[in-house]
Amino acid sequence: MKKKARIRVNLLPAIHKREQELGEKLSITDIAEGAEVSWKTVYNLLNKQQGRFDGEPIARICRFLGVPEGEPVPFMTVEYYNNGNEEDTND
Repeated sequence: MKKKARIRVNLLPAIHKREQELGEKLSITDIAEGAEVSWKTVYNLLNKQQGRFDGEPIARICRFLGVPEGEPVPFMTVEYYNNGNEEDTND
């Protein structure tokens, strides 16, 4: 059976790590301005409402959060599931 894939986003751990490095809390506006993306992009990622993932905004957020160039995006993972059963990620 052909498997489908979905991208899961969990931005909070990366934000918390950056907050610890900076010694201050970061708001959506702080992240958006620092990464030079719209606040709506950050908001959608935080609330798992992103329908499409454009490379440049993701790269900008990675740079702002201190992700080294060439490293995997730590806040995005791919999950596979069988057609019709989203909970099945085995196989």
